[in-house]
Amino acid sequence: MTTNLNETFAAVQVASRELALLNDDIINQILNAVADAAIAETPFILAENKKDLARTKMIRSTTG
Repeated sequence: MTTNLNETFAAVQVASRELALLNDDIINQILNAVADAAIAETPFILAENKKDLARTKMIRSTTG
């Protein structure tokens, strides 16, 4: 996945301004939904982290 970081940062800035206009109940609902999604995706996140750590270990062992 290739992303232009400047575009991502600009989108985050726009989203943060929009979020600032919402009431606390809506913000809490959004945060809870994000937390629920992170919990639901925990096995995937951990598996991807394990792959990253293995790649890092392999790179370090070949360069150091």
